[in-house]
Amino acid sequence: MTKLRKNANNQISLIATSLAEKFVKPMYEANKEKNYFVYVSCLSEILNWSGEFYNNYFHKLNDWKSFETSKDNIYNAVDRDDFLMAWGCNKIRQFFVNKK
Repeated sequence: MTKLRKNANNQISLIATSLAEKFVKPMYEANKEKNYFVYVSCLSEILNWSGEFYNNYFHKLNDWKSFETSKDNIYNAVDRDDFLMAWGCNKIRQFFVNKK
């Protein structure tokens, strides 16, 4: 595995961990069925979100000072973590809308 790909995988893992801490429980509890496979499905969804976030925003967030005042800071976040959590809140709203 190349060093660049390994770094991307590490970053996606960190993003997934942050998102899972906040969003996997509400996703799981919203399911009528509670079992291991549902839980893994929720984690898989979070991992997909993490890849999406990495691809769309990670490179932009490397220079937070520029990003903070840019039009890309659609949540008016005060730091990278704040932006990630606001983005995650948006994703979980979409998830629940699409689940109905």
